[in-house]
Amino acid sequence: MILKKTRLYWFILSITYIAVHPLKNSTITVGSFREDLYQTIDGGKSWIKIAEAGQPE
Repeated sequence: MILKKTRLYWFILSITYIAVHPLKNSTITVGSFREDLYQTIDGGKSWIKIAEAGQPE
């Protein structure tokens, strides 16, 4: 896996949880040590922040 230096670069190093949708393998949600949640619906090509410090966006 090749990692690009992006805004999420710091985040990749602090993932504490990973959840893959049981029926849609391209939908993945990850949680960070800081309780931020990010989700992708295209297998990781793009990510959106869905919660910050445990609070919904």
